[in-house]
Amino acid sequence: GNAIEVIECIEVLSGKSVLATGLGTGLGTGLARHSDDLIQLTLDLCTRMLVTSGLFKNAAKAKALAREKLSDGSAWNVFRALVEAQGGNAAHLPSAADLAPQRVDVPAVRSGVIGGSKRVLVCDAIGRLLIEMGGGRHRASDVIDPGVGMIFHRRVGDRVRKGDLLATLFLKKQSDGKHFQKSLASLIPLGPASK
Repeated sequence: GNAIEVIECIEVLSGKSVLATGLGTGLGTGLARHSDDLIQLTLDLCTRMLVTSGLFKNAAKAKALAREKLSDGSAWNVFRALVEAQGGNAAHLPSAADLAPQRVDVPAVRSGVIGGSKRVLVCDAIGRLLIEMGGGRHRASDVIDPGVGMIFHRRVGDRVRKGDLLATLFLKKQSDGKHFQKSLASLIPLGPASK
């Protein structure tokens, strides 16, 4: 969902955990793991941009600069300035309080490897489920609820046991919980590992 994406950016740029702090226990470990992935992706994209722009010829030096700007707070300060330049208030950025109020955990329905032997998810079907939840749109005129969303706590290829937490849904209405919980669980294939 939109708020979750912005919060994840804030976490990476500021170096502070927004969601784990605001939502209590149970989310921190998975988020930290995924934030590491996002940090690496961000550094890789920054490196490519710096090299493609011609500012750097050496990718290692470009990546070192990107890492420095992320760790010294410069990237966070630029983000905050961009928010202000677009009419936003950098003192009131999205937080866990902006997420939809109903939190529904999605456990593994059986033991296995996420994605099975082919290690794939049907991402377009998961995206359509997010639209059905209210976190996306079919047409440009559709209204998006920025607080609706999902957080995945495991990766494709992870081995899980029945009952392990796979994802958390954030919904407006508790009455939708069982439907969306079952729907998302059905979209996460759990199968044997490849031999």
